Amino acid sequence: MKNIFILAIAVTCLLACKESPKGRNGVTYKTPVQYNDYIITRQNIVVKKMLAFGKMAGTNPDSAIKMLDAFAIETTAMIRELQDMPPYQGDSLFRDAAVKSFLFYKRVFEKDYKELLDLKMRMEKGADSVENAMNELTGRLSSEEEKRDKAFQDAQEKFARNNHLQLSENTLSKEIEKAGQE
Repeated sequence: MKNIFILAIAVTCLLACKESPKGRNGVTYKTPVQYNDYIITRQNIVVKKMLAFGKMAGTNPDSAIKMLDAFAIETTAMIRELQDMPPYQGDSLFRDAAVKSFLFYKRVFEKDYKELLDLKMRMEKGADSVENAMNELTGRLSSEEEKRDKAFQDAQEKFARNNHLQLSENTLSKEIEKAGQE
């Protein structure tokens, strides 16, 4: 009888050790695909918001500013969700790169895009000195975003290699390229 009890405890311990990672956000990640997709789904939401902002900024700057306030709040919630994810099998590089990217997006929504809109409206009203400031700000943002995107992409690729995932191109890539050319 004693041996059966010890065997039951051993089996329970082994099953507990094999349990899928579950975050404080209540989500269980049974596979690396689920873990990856959780992050990428949130990234796609933010990218769509950035594209929507770009369209609105060109036609209605006042509405665009209101969008930014809502986007910042939503991005803050996504940052918490990402921070509540556990490392996947001890690896937190991909999650941490995502958090850094989202912190950048949050700052952009709260501050930088509003500043950019303000400069744009001042330039449309005939202010001469704002074009240089506008170009400087867009250049700085582009450079910083490029670095963040590279770090995020590198972390995702490493996560994919370590977990034997095959990555495919994100369908939003073409929309982003198109928006950048306009």
